[in-house]
Amino acid sequence: MGRLIAKMMAPKLQALFQNANLIVPMPLSLKRFRERGYNQAEAITKPLSELIGWAHSSKALEKIRDTETQVHLSVAERLANLDGAFKADSELVIGKSIVLLDDVMTTGATMRQAAKALREAGAKEIYAATFARTALRTEHTQNRTNL
Repeated sequence: MGRLIAKMMAPKLQALFQNANLIVPMPLSLKRFRERGYNQAEAITKPLSELIGWAHSSKALEKIRDTETQVHLSVAERLANLDGAFKADSELVIGKSIVLLDDVMTTGATMRQAAKALREAGAKEIYAATFARTALRTEHTQNRTNL
């Protein structure tokens, strides 16, 4: 499925993010990776990098701490839950224009905190991309903020 999704996304991402030179999948915690056996975002970013010609790195960003499930958390609680959960490798991201890709986004809290880590490590630009967006429940809609 990752290759099919990549083929669907490639033309639009290439047009939107012309300055990008590195694509990074949203990382999973080691625990979650072991449970799933793969990173679903990386299943999309690897073929995307081949199709578009961007460099790919699954080591540029790491989830350094396991976090509680966010299903029932508000936007503010999600941000707090994820604070300090990501670490970027400055050697791999400094000066880069990065497309950070996640498969599904709900409130954007995960994307926001991951982008913060990339920015702190010296990324020049960070573009957020996602394959799907979940419908927000009413209580989350009122708290939603843009990236």
